Amino acid sequence: MAKEVDLHISKRLQAVLPELTDRQKKQLAANLERDGEKLQTIPYWYDGKQNVILDGMHSWPIVKKLGIEYRTKEMTFANYEEAEDWIRKHQAGRRHSTPQQETILLGEEYNEEKRDDGGHGDQISGGQNVHPVGKTSENIAENRGVSPKTVERAGKFAENVAKLESALQVQVRAGKKVSPELLTRCVKLAAATQNELARKLRVGQATDVQDAMKQCGVPMATTAKAKPKAKPASKGDYGKCPNCAGTRWTEDQDGVTCTRCNHPHGEPAGEVDSDRANTQRLKTIKTVEALMRAFDDLQMLIGRPDHGEAIRTCKLLLRIAKAWK
Repeated sequence: MAKEVDLHISKRLQAVLPELTDRQKKQLAANLERDGEKLQTIPYWYDGKQNVILDGMHSWPIVKKLGIEYRTKEMTFANYEEAEDWIRKHQAGRRHSTPQQETILLGEEYNEEKRDDGGHGDQISGGQNVHPVGKTSENIAENRGVSPKTVERAGKFAENVAKLESALQVQVRAGKKVSPELLTRCVKLAAATQNELARKLRVGQATDVQDAMKQCGVPMATTAKAKPKAKPASKGDYGKCPNCAGTRWTEDQDGVTCTRCNHPHGEPAGEVDSDRANTQRLKTIKTVEALMRAFDDLQMLIGRPDHGEAIRTCKLLLRIAKAWK
C-alpha cells in the first residue's frame, strides 16, 4: 500500500449520496470482506482543511475496520459545489442506485446548474464564467442521454425532496418509493406527520411512502367536491411513441408523456441516430444493473456459491452494453 493519506468523511458531501438500507450495508460489508483486495481507488479532495473522500464514503469505515488495503487518488476542485457536482455525475447509473435515486441526483445537478446561471435555466456565454450556450436542461439531457423534459421533471422532484422534513428526506433518498404526486402532498403535511411517516418506513412497518400514508390515515385523495373525471385518451389517440413504439400515454400538468418510457409527446426521436441508440444503450445498462441488484438480494436470502459467477456474467454484459456504440 502506498503512503497512507489521512482521509475524512465530509457531512456535506455525504448528504449528496443516498443513504444505504440496512440490507445494503450488510451486503456491502460481506462483499468487501470477500473481495476486499478488488477495492477500487478511493478519490479524495483537499478542501483547504482536510482530505475528504469523494467516492467510497459508505465503504471507508468497513475498510478501516477490516484492515483492507486501498489506494488513493487526489482530485482538484475549486470549491465544494464542484466536488458535489462530480459526485452526482459519478454516482449516476451506479449499480446500487435505484431509478428514484438517479432521478434525485439528476434533478439536483439540474437545479445546481440553474442556480449557477441565476435561476433562469438558460446558460449563456459571456462575462467571467463561460457556460455552454443553450438551455440548461437541453445541455444536461444531451450529456445524460435523456430528454430535456425528463431533466426538468427530475429537477422539480429533487426540489420537493429537499423541502421534506430531514427524517422523511433520508428515507426517500434511501430509495423508499414515492410518486411525484404523493411527494408534492407530503411536502404540505405537518412536520409531525412527516416524521411519523419516516418512522414507519425506518422500522419496516411500511414498504413505501404511500403505504405509510395509508397507515397514518393521510387521505389519499381530496375530499372536495368531486369533478367528473375527464375521459382518458384511448389507446392510439397520440399514436406510437417514437422512442419505444409504445401506445399508452400519460397526461399531467407538464404535458403528455409515454407511459412506458416517459418520452414527451410531440418531441420526435428523429432518425435512428446516435442519440436514440445511446438512450436505448443506457436503458440496457440499467436493466443489467437491476439484475445485479436482484442477484445480491437473492444471495442475502439464500447464499449460493453461484452468486460470484452470476455477478461476473452481469459485469460481462455490462461491458458489452457500455461498448455498444
